[in-house]
Amino acid sequence: MKRVYLDYNATCPLGHEARSAMIAAMDKFASGANPSSVHAEGRAAKAVVEQARRQISTLTRCDPTGIVFTSGGTEAINMALCGMARRENDPVRQIFITTIEHSAVRETALALAEAGLVQVETLPVTSDGVVDIDAAKLAFATANKPFLACIILANNETGVIQPVAQLRSDIFAHGGFLFVDG
Repeated sequence: MKRVYLDYNATCPLGHEARSAMIAAMDKFASGANPSSVHAEGRAAKAVVEQARRQISTLTRCDPTGIVFTSGGTEAINMALCGMARRENDPVRQIFITTIEHSAVRETALALAEAGLVQVETLPVTSDGVVDIDAAKLAFATANKPFLACIILANNETGVIQPVAQLRSDIFAHGGFLFVDG
């Protein structure tokens, strides 16, 4: 019997092109080249990293200096949320999370609240597992500014896709930032 994997919201198999690119990069760094080193191997390693940064920048239409590589999702989530709460100029005062948020988002937000850096508010979801849009809009309108709204794109357990695009304009209109775990 052949098994069929359908949980692509939690994780997905690595694509052939991505696997090939990773193997090529790893082979290039087999000598232990450090992209921060000034020797030839280090400069070659840095060139590979910077090429990847440019490619992602082109794909996402963003400034390449804003692209940061991490070892995984939890590290990236922690860095993003902690960074917003500890911004030098105008850090976020309040973080909204949904009741269905991934534990990496929920635990980071709660740790920031425990440290006294932010208030955390939980946005309810409907019986269908979708963020309650009316409750969210009301929460954003009365939030401490600036705030951060964390909305998972597709729930990793149920597969329900959240109305992120529908909420984005309300978040921005009320002085908030949007973090999407996608």
